[in-house]
Amino acid sequence: MKEPEILAVKANLEKRDEAIDGINLEIDPLSGDGEDLDRDVDKLLEDAKNKQIERASDLIDDLTKQLADLDELKGNCQEDLDKYRDLIRDAKPVDHREDPTLMGILRQLDKEAAGIDSSLRDIEHKAKDIHKKRDEAKAQVDDAFNHPEKFSPQKLDEIIAGVEDQQDKVGALNDRLSEIEADLHKRIDDLKKLLENMRRKKLINEAFAQAVDQTKDDLSTLKDLLKKLPDHIKAMLS
Repeated sequence: MKEPEILAVKANLEKRDEAIDGINLEIDPLSGDGEDLDRDVDKLLEDAKNKQIERASDLIDDLTKQLADLDELKGNCQEDLDKYRDLIRDAKPVDHREDPTLMGILRQLDKEAAGIDSSLRDIEHKAKDIHKKRDEAKAQVDDAFNHPEKFSPQKLDEIIAGVEDQQDKVGALNDRLSEIEADLHKRIDDLKKLLENMRRKKLINEAFAQAVDQTKDDLSTLKDLLKKLPDHIKAMLS
């Protein structure tokens, strides 16, 4: 190879080395930017996970309040049912033959009260299940607060969806209890009115019976007087 050619190749190699050195200089600063980017991404993911955990915790707090309100409403309904049953029991005459119409009504109300009691027991059973699932979700969220690395975003989403599902169930149970409460209030008022009407009817019947008896006594007395009237007239004329 001639000397000029050798010099040309040498020059090309030097240019290549310079280009490579330039690329390396550009890569080194970018390596630092890449590490910063990784940290930023990790921070974003960590913040997003913390928000998920906080949301799950807030939903559990809301569910706890909903359950407390549900339990209170359930207790009110039970008190109303007990009051309703007491009214039915107290309204029953000692002698069932005394008022067969009233007894027929009260027997039917007894059956309906038993149906309401069954509904309240069903709601109580479902509420206990929700309490249990609330406690399980709370334990998971407490664990997530202490050990967030154990929980993936997907797992936290599942917990949130589960709590929201329980909130929907509480809402449905609350609607059922509100209907039962309104129905019991109406039943109690209607039964009180019925018993008052029956009481008045009984008083009227008793007063009428007394009037009839008194009339019979008066007629009997009048009949005796009429029998004695001729003798009294004779005595007056003699």
